[in-house]
Amino acid sequence: AMGKYRASRRVAMQGGRALLSKVENLIKGKVISEPTWYEPMKMCLPPVLPSPAPKPPKLVFEEDELFKIYKTRNPGYREEPLRSSEQARNTGRLTRNFRFIKKWQELMQQGMEQEEAYKLVDQEIRAEEQKELERVEAKILSQLKSGEGIPIINYRFEQDLHYVKEALDYHRKNWEAKNSKEPVT
Repeated sequence: AMGKYRASRRVAMQGGRALLSKVENLIKGKVISEPTWYEPMKMCLPPVLPSPAPKPPKLVFEEDELFKIYKTRNPGYREEPLRSSEQARNTGRLTRNFRFIKKWQELMQQGMEQEEAYKLVDQEIRAEEQKELERVEAKILSQLKSGEGIPIINYRFEQDLHYVKEALDYHRKNWEAKNSKEPVT
């Protein structure tokens, strides 16, 4: 069944030349008489259609294999914060997996075994993350001790308070309108 589809695809790709060669074979075999269009078509051959370009080779980078290993050993990698390349360039902060693989690859290029390099990079990254966590916690504690509160929580509280006031005003106006029988403004 697939053969007939491949043949028709070939005919479509080769255009009139394929038709001409098939008819030529039928005429030589005396299966059909020469059609009226056969001689004019032989004199003015249809153009050769370009063949489809071959598929480009699949690009495989050294990092791809390391990333596969990283994904299997770190199933939570999808929850890691994503940073666009522009944001990463501006802040210098790259995703955890990108930093991990870059350091891992550097150690392997220096001659370290893959597994040993993985363990070392894992320890380094975890230590960095722990320092960052401690820094953020210390900042939050200092803000709480100073009486400032935590800026993001203060902001959210102010937003929520604003929405609550709006809702109360709306319901108060509706209640007054119902009780006074006047339209709401």
